[in-house]
Amino acid sequence: MLVHGAPGSADVWRDLQSRVGEFARAVAFDLPGYGQADHPDGFPHSVEAYATFIGGTIAGLGIRTAHLVMNDIGGSALHWAAGNPRAFASSVQINTGIINQMRRWHLIGRLFRAPVTGAVGERLGRPLLGPALWHFDTLSRAARRELAAGFGPGSRRALRRMYRAVPVDVGGGLAPRLARLDRPALVVRGARDRFVPLAEADQRTAFPGARVEVLPRSGHYPHLDDPAAVAGIVVPFLRDTADARPLR
Repeated sequence: MLVHGAPGSADVWRDLQSRVGEFARAVAFDLPGYGQADHPDGFPHSVEAYATFIGGTIAGLGIRTAHLVMNDIGGSALHWAAGNPRAFASSVQINTGIINQMRRWHLIGRLFRAPVTGAVGERLGRPLLGPALWHFDTLSRAARRELAAGFGPGSRRALRRMYRAVPVDVGGGLAPRLARLDRPALVVRGARDRFVPLAEADQRTAFPGARVEVLPRSGHYPHLDDPAAVAGIVVPFLRDTADARPLR
């Protein structure tokens, strides 16, 4: 299960999904408000709401055992994982911010949370996204343009609601629950991530035995700025865990 972040859509997983699909069923889908998904007015865009949606997708597709591959707010799937241990097989966290030690939101998050600047960001977010990613990340111009092209009114509204619904210490209570499960875990980090800096995102509190790989030239979206390097790390991990031991 490949779960994208915000902004973004299932399209960000094209490269990795095709590679994983050579040996396993690889599912990528749009979260509510993003990509081709519906933009329901009443959806709260909280971590709990995303987790419920992800769990419903897993159940609806008849998936009995899920290996989670997540980026950014896609880490909401870990809330589902903690409550469904028999279906949760392994975790690949690519610059997720769900379990972290952040003291406050990054600048973009603070702007979207504020009433006035958040409204401006929702209205004008498409032309501003490219410059923001240029400043905060290492994405190529083509990748920035692709993300901006999909950042329509519904996605901007979803992003604003997400920032306003999600507390900065989100996921802290999950760590002990996930640590007890002792699932295989891989953490991939872009060292140049200015959204969730490396020092503020130690996922090993939830996965003590996690293998950690740091890509020195990558930012918040390593699967977009260096897909070959990410595939070289993630694909062997998923191959090795596809036939994991029985779940407890």
